[in-house]
Amino acid sequence: GVLWKASLVLLHYLETKVLEQIKGKRVLELGSGSGHLGISLACLGAHVTCTERKEMQTLERLQARVETAQRQVEESGSGGSIRALELSWGEAGFQRSQLASEGVSYDVVVMSELVYDEDSHDELLETFVRVCTGGCVAFSIFCDRPWSQMWFVKLHDEGGYAVQPVAEGDIDLLGMQPDAKVLMHVIRPNRSSN
Repeated sequence: GVLWKASLVLLHYLETKVLEQIKGKRVLELGSGSGHLGISLACLGAHVTCTERKEMQTLERLQARVETAQRQVEESGSGGSIRALELSWGEAGFQRSQLASEGVSYDVVVMSELVYDEDSHDELLETFVRVCTGGCVAFSIFCDRPWSQMWFVKLHDEGGYAVQPVAEGDIDLLGMQPDAKVLMHVIRPNRSSN
């Protein structure tokens, strides 16, 4: 699997700026890819559910990597936990998922480099509004591309969410080139809407 550098930047931010919002919390990672971010968060004490779409051809690798990482998480002594599940985006994909039958609410949703494909924005949004409810807080990071911010326009049009950009000075690029235009947002449901 590919390790997107933005996920390292997000991990660093979560670990250094908001660790108390992560430690001991139920964290859902959308589009986990290789699982690096989720495994690291579990080692920091979060109870992480990594998810990947079956159509991405990485689900089996993610599940194997998470199974192998169980020992690493236990040895960290953080009290965290980790698992991997299939979650295809969109309402139909959510309904077919184990998440729908569990009815668990998550404290935190993390998303790294998910808005690069404009064709997936609608299905990602349908999934996001199902999992980011109540007192949940979401952290999204991506390298800006011409269409990437369109997902946030759709989220705005959906209503019910407050989106706060993270100040450029609060984002440590960890050696990434400044012209990468890394953007990070904190997203919260408006309590009156959910």
